[in-house]
Amino acid sequence: ELNPGHSAAAGGLARYLNFLGDFDNAAVYARKAVASDPNNAEAFAELTLAAGSKLTDAEIGQLKRIGEDTRQGPKHRAMAYYAAGDALHQKKERQGAFEAWAAANKLKHDIGEIDKAARYDPARQEAYVDNIIRFFPRDIAPPTTSPREPVPIFIVGMPRSGTTLLDSAISAHPKTASGGELPYMPFALDEFFAWTRQSGWNGGPIPNDLLTAFREGYLKELRDYDVAQAPFITDKQPTNFLSVGLIRQVFPEARIIHIRRNPVEVGFSIYRRNFTSGWQFSNALDEIGHYYAQYARLTEHWRGTLGDSFTFVQYEDLVRNFDKEIRRLVAFCGLEWDQACLEYYKQDRTVITFSAAQSAGTRAPSAAYCASL
Repeated sequence: ELNPGHSAAAGGLARYLNFLGDFDNAAVYARKAVASDPNNAEAFAELTLAAGSKLTDAEIGQLKRIGEDTRQGPKHRAMAYYAAGDALHQKKERQGAFEAWAAANKLKHDIGEIDKAARYDPARQEAYVDNIIRFFPRDIAPPTTSPREPVPIFIVGMPRSGTTLLDSAISAHPKTASGGELPYMPFALDEFFAWTRQSGWNGGPIPNDLLTAFREGYLKELRDYDVAQAPFITDKQPTNFLSVGLIRQVFPEARIIHIRRNPVEVGFSIYRRNFTSGWQFSNALDEIGHYYAQYARLTEHWRGTLGDSFTFVQYEDLVRNFDKEIRRLVAFCGLEWDQACLEYYKQDRTVITFSAAQSAGTRAPSAAYCASL
């Protein structure tokens, strides 16, 4: 209001409105932002999201110019290339779209070559998975505790594998609330490994005081994030597939659903998205493939370890046979059937998705929309 031509303010409003799912007004503010500053790649990214990637030829041309401008920072240029790729893909210009995504990923991958913290290390990832399997073997039993509310429902898998669709449907149940992608369990796993190094622990029962601390920390995060109170809470943090063994110890009553998508589809979907720097593997096809292989190795271990607390659904089966699969999964969670789970798209709420920089929040998507991705 004070400065209608302020590009960053208009772009910020566009991001906020996208987060709320008000895409029409988000597009209005995004276009105000780029009109004031044609080099505002962040606003172009919000416009791409708000407009469903339907940009004009002039807007796509400006995105390409931003990407080619070496005076801009690499992250800024990469953001422009990602948006250009999405817009070209929408126009079915597939070769141009792939070239734009490849340019974006090369810029971000080159940052990793300079910044070791942003570089994916295949050997380190393999060793990490080895350690998880060693510390949580097939014969480790969960502690005996009395079930307490809320009961967490963890939805795990690769990013872009359908976790948002599944979370939207299950959390539409009147006894369930969505926590979105809660960061606590990845943090707890890091803390657990730090404790093993300090204590010299090398297997066996995990001390109850440590498990209690993790449980209380998780419940505190639910309160801190103002997650609605309900008997069941969903947590769709994808990287919780790494934490499944610890989850089983901290929350013996929890239900864990592993959703898997065709590896080529999920890998390509990751390659097209502007992920935050914490997803080090996401900018090169061979590294995405390697990370997927480690994920598959670990989830196969969990399948033979967790018994009745762990189940699996194939994303493609979920989309094709949604009614049948969602009924099965709702029953697995210990919930009676409710029609709201089929009509989840009517829910007026925001789904929190921290992993991708371009889409911090979306409205609950339809199964048909997800099938088209």
